[in-house]
This record gives sequence, structure tokens and C-alpha cells, in this order.
Amino acid sequence: MAWAALRKRGSLLIWLDKEMGWHAPHEGRPGRPPVFSNAAIQFCLSIKVLF
Repeated sequence: MAWAALRKRGSLLIWLDKEMGWHAPHEGRPGRPPVFSNAAIQFCLSIKVLF
């Protein structure tokens, strides 16, 4: 796998989009609102798999 080779080499560069919203938008429903956006959760899970 290409990711494993890059990680083993120590050359894995991660670019972050400055426009990505980390906080979840207000949904207008009763109850506790979500804290993080779906994009932020997906990003963190992807990093967890890589490392």
C-alpha cells in the first residue's frame, strides 16, 4: 500500500483546507447539538487509520 510506504519513509504530508468547518452547524432540533462537523469527524478517523 502506498500509504504504508510513505509512512515508513517518514514522508507523509497532510494538507488541511482552511475553509473546512470544524464545528457542526445548528440543526434547530431539540436536544444537545453535535459539536463537530461530519467533515471534521471523517478527517480525524482518516488520520487514526493512517497512524
